[in-house]
Amino acid sequence: MVFRHLLENGMDQSYTIWYFHGENLSESPQHGSDVNDVEMPETYQMYRDIFFDGGDDVSDPNYEIREVEFKKKLEYAETPLFPECTKYTVMSAIVALYKHKATTNLSDTGFDGLLQMFGDMLPENNKLPKSYYETKIFLKTFDLGYEKIDAWPRQPGNDIDVYLEPLIDDLKELWEKGVEIYDAAKSTFNLKVILMWTISDFPAFSNLSGHVTKGKKACPTCSDDTCSRRLNCSTKTVYLGHRRWLSPTHPFRKKKSWFDGSEEHRWKPKILSGTEILHAMKNIKNDWGKKAKGKLHIKPKIGKRKQKTKKDENVAWKKKSIFFELPYWEVLLVRHNLDVIHIEKNICESIIGTLLNIKGKSKDGLKSRRDLEEMGIRGDLHPQDSKGKHFLPPAPHTLKKEEKQLFCKRLQQLKLPDGYSSNIGTHVSLDECKVVGLKSHDYHVLMQQLLPVALRGILPKGVRNAIFRLCAYFNEVCQRVIDRNSME
Repeated sequence: MVFRHLLENGMDQSYTIWYFHGENLSESPQHGSDVNDVEMPETYQMYRDIFFDGGDDVSDPNYEIREVEFKKKLEYAETPLFPECTKYTVMSAIVALYKHKATTNLSDTGFDGLLQMFGDMLPENNKLPKSYYETKIFLKTFDLGYEKIDAWPRQPGNDIDVYLEPLIDDLKELWEKGVEIYDAAKSTFNLKVILMWTISDFPAFSNLSGHVTKGKKACPTCSDDTCSRRLNCSTKTVYLGHRRWLSPTHPFRKKKSWFDGSEEHRWKPKILSGTEILHAMKNIKNDWGKKAKGKLHIKPKIGKRKQKTKKDENVAWKKKSIFFELPYWEVLLVRHNLDVIHIEKNICESIIGTLLNIKGKSKDGLKSRRDLEEMGIRGDLHPQDSKGKHFLPPAPHTLKKEEKQLFCKRLQQLKLPDGYSSNIGTHVSLDECKVVGLKSHDYHVLMQQLLPVALRGILPKGVRNAIFRLCAYFNEVCQRVIDRNSME
C-alpha cells in the first residue's frame, strides 16, 4: 500500500523533517542548512503565522499534531474549486464571495441562497461550502472575515481621526524606520518620509486640526485672542480686529468710521507654537462617534428632527488631533493650510452677488443695515422706515440697473481660449442680471483676471480700487514664488 502510494503520488515535498519517522524537529535538516534558512512562500508563511497565532514553539507537545492539522487545512484551501479549474481555489472563491456579501450588504440568508445557487451551477464534485456557517468556520481557521464600522452620518466629520489612524501608523513607520528604495543607479537606500502639512477647505480644517471654525474663538490664528461679535439682526458671528495686524503707524488704525467706530491700538496676537497647542489640548479627551444608552453610532429615528447639542462657544479646541502622534508634528512651523481656490470662490461669489443684489447671495440687506444701526456706525446706510415700509439708502457699491446690465453683458460676451475656463457667458442672465452655476475654477479665473476688466468704469473709484486690490492679492498668493514685500 505504501509502495503504491509513493509510486502514484511521490514524496510530500513539504515533509523535509521526518518527525513521523523519529527525526527530531529541533535538529538541523540535512545538507547543513538551518531550519530558519529554508525559504517559504510568503502566503504559506502568512497562513502559518495566523494558524499558530505566533506560538509555533517546536517544544510544545502538541506541535506535531497542530502541524499536521495546519497542512491539511492549507491543502484544502489551495485546492482548485473543482477539477480542471485554473482560476479559483477554495480560498480565493470564498474570499471573493465574502467580499461581495460585505460590499452589497447581503444578508446571511441571502448568502446561503447564493452559495446553493453557485453550487448547483458548478460541477458536482466542487469544493464550495454549502452554507454561510461552513464559510465562517473555514475563514475563522485563518482569522479572516470582516467587521463593518457604522460611520453614521456618512461624512466622518470630527471622527476623521478614526479613519486616519492606519495612515498615521504608516507615517510613523516611514519616519522612524524608513523603507528601502532603488535609486537611478539601481542601488538601494533608506527613504524616510515626512508629512509637511495638510491642505483643505475651512470646515475640513477644523476636523483635521481640532480647532473650532464656528463660535467666538473660530479664528485659528488668533485662537483664544479672537476678536468676535454676535450680530443680533443677522444672527451671525463676525470677526473683527483685523487692523491689529497692520503696522503700528498704519493710517487705517485711526479710521473710526471706516470700521467699527473705534481706533485700533492693540498689537497682533502671538501665533501659537506646536508645544503651546499641545498644552492647550492637554485636558481634552477624544470621544469618537455618537453614544446613547451605551450604544455607538445611533441612527436618528425617521420623522424626528435631530437635536443639536449645545456647544461651548468659548472653547477654541474641540479635540486633540491625531496628527500630534507624529513625532515631528509638534515642531513644524506650518501644520495646516487652507485651499485658496475655495476661499476665492466664496469671496468672488459674495462680491458678484452683492453688486448685482442677487437674492440669497447678497451680503447687503435689511438685516445687515439694522446691525450697522445697532453698532452705531455708517449712519448714512441706516434703513429708513416710512408708513410700515423700509427704504435702504444706496451704498457706494450699489449699481443702477443699467450698470448691472453692462457688467453682465461684459461677462456674457467674453471670448476666452479653449480650456481656459468654462463658457462663462452661458451662466449669465441679462434679463434678470444674475450670474449662477459657475464652478470653483470659473470663480478663480474671474477673481484673478476678469473681474477687474468687467468692473472698469462702473463703480466709484474707492470701491473699485478695493476690489482690484483684493483681486491682485489672490493673484499674488497663487504665484509659484511669493514676494513678501509686495504682499505687504
